[in-house]
Amino acid sequence: MGIRVTRRRLLAGVSAGVAAGLLRLCQPDDAPVAVAAPLVPARQVSPAQTPSVVTIHWLLPADLGLERDFALSFIQQFNRQTDDLEIEATFEPWATYPAALAAALTSDAPPDLVHLGAEIVQEHGLHGLLTDLLPRMRQTGPAPEAFFPYLVEQMTDFRTRSRVWAVPKEGHLYVVYCNKELFDRAGVPYPRPGWTLEEFREAARRLTLDENGNPVTSPRFNPRRIACWGMDWGSSGADAPLPGLDHWQMLAWAQAGPWFSDDLRRGQLADPDHIAFVRQIVEMRCQDRVIPGVEVRLPDDNGDRWRQGQVAMCIAHYAQTYFYERERRRFDYDIVPAPAGPRGQFAAGTGSGWAIPSRSTQPDAAWALLRFLVAPAQQLPVVRAKRWGAALISTAEALQPENGVPAGFRAALLDPLFGRSAVQVRPIRYPPYLEQMAQIWRGEFGDLFSCSPVDLAEALRRAEPRIQALLDRAWTV
Repeated sequence: MGIRVTRRRLLAGVSAGVAAGLLRLCQPDDAPVAVAAPLVPARQVSPAQTPSVVTIHWLLPADLGLERDFALSFIQQFNRQTDDLEIEATFEPWATYPAALAAALTSDAPPDLVHLGAEIVQEHGLHGLLTDLLPRMRQTGPAPEAFFPYLVEQMTDFRTRSRVWAVPKEGHLYVVYCNKELFDRAGVPYPRPGWTLEEFREAARRLTLDENGNPVTSPRFNPRRIACWGMDWGSSGADAPLPGLDHWQMLAWAQAGPWFSDDLRRGQLADPDHIAFVRQIVEMRCQDRVIPGVEVRLPDDNGDRWRQGQVAMCIAHYAQTYFYERERRRFDYDIVPAPAGPRGQFAAGTGSGWAIPSRSTQPDAAWALLRFLVAPAQQLPVVRAKRWGAALISTAEALQPENGVPAGFRAALLDPLFGRSAVQVRPIRYPPYLEQMAQIWRGEFGDLFSCSPVDLAEALRRAEPRIQALLDRAWTV
């Protein structure tokens, strides 16, 4: 069960609690918030409403902490502004939200407004579970042009290109974070703006040190006693880098091109350039030993290796800076775009949005709430918190850290968004049936990424027709 908050329960105990919660930007997301009264599992029927009041059923993921504090604050503000609309919000934990969403969209009592990650937008839209929001955006605003194009592209129906399944809520770009102190200790130059995959790989070799300070490049290096890795690929699983995972997308684009065609009609996994790219990443983990294997755990089996100083480089988005500050880390660091390649230099973009289920009984009221949520007045404080990236173009400058740290923030994360950089921003393509594709990939390449002998080219050739069959199905449903 999720947590349900109605207007009466919200007003019973939230006013002071939410205000205090919004000031606690440096506390853990799982810290209890001062709104204990509303945060009770919903077991009772809401009081009967007068016929003049319309209830909006809002389903969203939000664990205890800043994200839920913002949502509660927005509910309170919306209720103050409207007399004929009421929000009944159900908060689901992030871990269980996908299953809860899938069940809700096909239930007899579907919600009126839901949160959708970009990775599942196309699949739910394909199966007729979402409302086309483009007519409303054109009629009342916000217009698609108010948002960064890569986000609108992710939310747009891949088949017709004329329907928008969700209005962008937030956006993220991926870059490389570098621990400058580890670079200095190893005597490795900081990455230059247009660095290459070869330079990236060589830096990772020199930055990977055993407990005696010997780098991978030394004949005295002990691979069984590694103290610091050069790189972390953002996933502890054996299935990275999947075509559907975010972290390595822009490296693949630079070296080999996209995993899928822009119209999602065909996969491009088994061409020679993609085979060569995957081989290099596997070699970084299994031959160079510069990427932690799946068996490597953090000392407390929690947190982030980069923030704990165990790796010199990682791929991440804006939130890495937020958590660095919140955890009061104090090593010197900077960020740079991902390495360039023969096809260019890229920043991979992704995000999430608000959607109205096609079976909503109150689509007009849901649209009123959606417009409220994505208005600058609500979006700007969220962006200023530095935890989530901007969807609205007008709010993006608020992402810039006030203290100027890291120094490369604007060049790596803001300039590409505004076309002031040679780095191209592209959306990550998430085809329908992505989870089934991931299962195919894991089945073929799990052993490969665990450093077991696998014929990479043959595995790719086996996987490609099965993934192509799923793409074909998406075009014939």
